[in-house]
Amino acid sequence: MRRGHKRKWPERFTIHVKRSEKPTIGSSLELHENIDDFTAQEISLDDHPSPMLAPNLIPAGIWFRRPMDDTDFRLASLNIATPPDFWQRARRVAGKGNKVLLGGGRKLRDDDFGRFLAKIAHSHAVASIGPGSFEPVLINAIRDLRPMYLSHYVGAALNGNTPVLPTEHLHTLQIGQVQFDETGERIVCVRVRLFAVYGFPAYDIAVGAATDTTPPL
Repeated sequence: MRRGHKRKWPERFTIHVKRSEKPTIGSSLELHENIDDFTAQEISLDDHPSPMLAPNLIPAGIWFRRPMDDTDFRLASLNIATPPDFWQRARRVAGKGNKVLLGGGRKLRDDDFGRFLAKIAHSHAVASIGPGSFEPVLINAIRDLRPMYLSHYVGAALNGNTPVLPTEHLHTLQIGQVQFDETGERIVCVRVRLFAVYGFPAYDIAVGAATDTTPPL
């Protein structure tokens, strides 16, 4: 998998391995939230199993006029993308009767992922239409302050009027505007799609309320 801006992958990676308690190693995935029982070892890039995880979210509550809630942001599920020889690589790296930890060694906090998307979306909106051109709603999320209301502003792509289409770009960012007919309220929205060329999911993030200074979108 290529990296952006022609950056090169490191030549060596650290993975974590431990003895398997189950005979299903090489044909199943299990969830582990820490690396206490795993032993670190270095492998080459060519030997790395190379899985990619892409969380699925539910659509943001703002689009459905749901009440604002600061406690219910969560990852709905995970997509796991792997190369064709994934299982062969995993067996080769882990060794017979062992299991290999494929994640980063700590649990992915749901809020961390939501804040990650919020930072990308807010930055793109400011870069695209300028500071002061909308009333931002993601400042608390960016600063890691409560309330963030991540579930109200950050969620899965709305695939209605703006479908998620195949692309040759590694990552894609799109800025647009959603208007509520009943109130006339306009919301500036940014669609974030990481590793888009590989079919990974897109996310629609409400970055703020449009104002009289917001340019046409």
